[in-house]
Amino acid sequence: MKKYVTFILLFAMVVIIAISGCTEIIDSTPTNESQKIPTISPTNPTPTIAVLTTTLNPVDSPEKIYTASTISPEMTPIPISESSLNARIRDAKNKLEMLKESDKVDTIVFNNPRETGCSYKMSKEIGYVLDSNTGDAFFIKGDYKQIWISTFEEKMIKNHTYILLYTHPGDWEECIVVKRNSPVYNINTYYKTFQGYYNTFSISELTIPYELTEQGYHIQEMIIVSDTNYELYPKTIDGWKPQNEVYGAIDKIEQRMDVSFHSRNFTTNEMIYFVDSLMPPLTKELGYVYIVKGIVISY
Repeated sequence: MKKYVTFILLFAMVVIIAISGCTEIIDSTPTNESQKIPTISPTNPTPTIAVLTTTLNPVDSPEKIYTASTISPEMTPIPISESSLNARIRDAKNKLEMLKESDKVDTIVFNNPRETGCSYKMSKEIGYVLDSNTGDAFFIKGDYKQIWISTFEEKMIKNHTYILLYTHPGDWEECIVVKRNSPVYNINTYYKTFQGYYNTFSISELTIPYELTEQGYHIQEMIIVSDTNYELYPKTIDGWKPQNEVYGAIDKIEQRMDVSFHSRNFTTNEMIYFVDSLMPPLTKELGYVYIVKGIVISY
């Protein structure tokens, strides 16, 4: 009997030890805490999650490459202040006043009295291309009685706004008329007469700003520096008119007013317009502001 009880106690101890070992094995099964997703509730504090970050140099960052701000010739910067722009306009005008009678304009005087009876004085036109966005002013030099559109364009950047200033020098044409066998003195009599003195601009020049606008530039104003200074600009931005509208407007004005503002030079077959008389009604018709000697003539 005693051996039987002893056997039962030993068997019970073995069972208890076995159960304890299994429990340790089950509890010691590794758990991956990194795989657990924290649950946020009003009673639980916000868990702290470690985030791996990588710092990229600016040159390595694709976002930097595609979003970097690069100024190109077709981007228009912020215009300078009105006071700064006006100061630059005055400065350009003053320089042109000084230069228009200097050796910069290559003045020539030539005589041809035997063939035409006339002498001529001519000077090349000079000017400045003034960038209203940056304030930069570029000197330009044209030819006798004209500046080519390409001469302006060489100094310009597309989508920038410009003021064109250039001279109309006081070219003249002096003719000597000979009266032979004068009944008074019975000798040849000579006297001089001025047939032309050109100090204004030609109608064809009104198409210059339109042509430049078509090329992608913005022309704010045209200023002609001569014995009389002229300023011209459209009432609306880029509102310059093409050649057919300019000459069409002249035809309308002449028909409406029953006045001819032009004549033909039969020697050169050139059409000559009486610009000083024509400009006030023409600028109104075209929607331009026209200023002469600082006085607004038409608006």
